Amino acid sequence: MKKNYTKSLLLFLLPLILSGCSLPFAQKKAEKPEILMAQECGMDGLKCCATSPACSYGQQCCIDPNDPARNRCADTCGCGGKDEFCCSGDNKCNSGLSCQEGLCQECGGEEQNCCNGSTCTGKTKSGAGELVCQKDKCVACGVPGGPCCLNGSSCINNENTTSTVECLSGLCAACGANELPACQSGSQSCLPEHLLSSNICYRCGHDNQPCCDSSQKERCATTEGLVCELGFCKKQ
Repeated sequence: MKKNYTKSLLLFLLPLILSGCSLPFAQKKAEKPEILMAQECGMDGLKCCATSPACSYGQQCCIDPNDPARNRCADTCGCGGKDEFCCSGDNKCNSGLSCQEGLCQECGGEEQNCCNGSTCTGKTKSGAGELVCQKDKCVACGVPGGPCCLNGSSCINNENTTSTVECLSGLCAACGANELPACQSGSQSCLPEHLLSSNICYRCGHDNQPCCDSSQKERCATTEGLVCELGFCKKQ
């Protein structure tokens, strides 16, 4: 009798246990589509919902003045201000802003769009140097590979750099150092302890390097005990 009673109890409880374990999974599947739908419309900056209310939290449904089919939810509807739709007509955005993909956004800073298509007003992120407009983006000027600056000092040369930087065809290019092209401006084509060969600068004067030319203070570094033999610096 005891065995039959235990067996009957297990058969009765087994379906309940299995159904109870599957319940949390069933609830998760039901919740996921609702979360996704809540992010598609009606929130700040998103498009207005087709159902009522069109926007949540008391926001208004704002219509793009340049495209009636486009809308978004915002606290107030207007145009020309930051994060607002661009106005129709010539003056699309307020001062310091530019129309970007239909919205007025900040301009003139580093990596931001140029204001009025050509003007940069900010400073570089490091606080030193200036910005110029290149391909409708404000970028740092004066650095190797960047555009030349417009303030008279076309390229920036720091004392701790191992090469010279000069403006060539509107871009700042490194020159004068080992395996770099000779500089076209200034009094020196190559930096000291460099040798010019076929318009390329090479290191010279040290062990197993070519001897420097006669314009250098020493053809080979005598402090290292080197002499020039067959065009190369060797230890005595």
